[in-house]
Amino acid sequence: MIPDKITIHCSDSKNGDNSIGATQINEWHIARGWKKIGYHLVIKCDGEVERGRSLNEVGAHVESHNEGNIGICLIGTDKYSRAQFDVLRYQIGSLLMNFHAIKSWAIYCHNQWDTAQKQGKTCPNMEINRVLSWLWQNDEDAIDPYLLK
Repeated sequence: MIPDKITIHCSDSKNGDNSIGATQINEWHIARGWKKIGYHLVIKCDGEVERGRSLNEVGAHVESHNEGNIGICLIGTDKYSRAQFDVLRYQIGSLLMNFHAIKSWAIYCHNQWDTAQKQGKTCPNMEINRVLSWLWQNDEDAIDPYLLK
């Protein structure tokens, strides 16, 4: 798989619960009948990054849109720590440097995808325009509604 896009997700778990990570999500996904965790990266509340699927493996995180799509899951539902955002910025930058097929505009929130909308998904409960403004224009105020305080 050659990654050409990134999708940001949430774990839909309690905001600020650092006990949730890739191991727990893997168990949830296996219980749903999947072969293993669907995400490639999980960012815990303290900023620790845990690996899910290999970056060269097709994920299972956006129905009908997984090919070439790197899934990054933030632990929480709608509020995330400053550490999570800092690491998210770093991880996205690293992916863009390492996978030239990913363009700076090919970053999505899960709720943007047609299949997620049909399922009524709101994950990660953020507006992509705010995320992109924060990411590319260093507009720290853009993510203020999503910061865990």
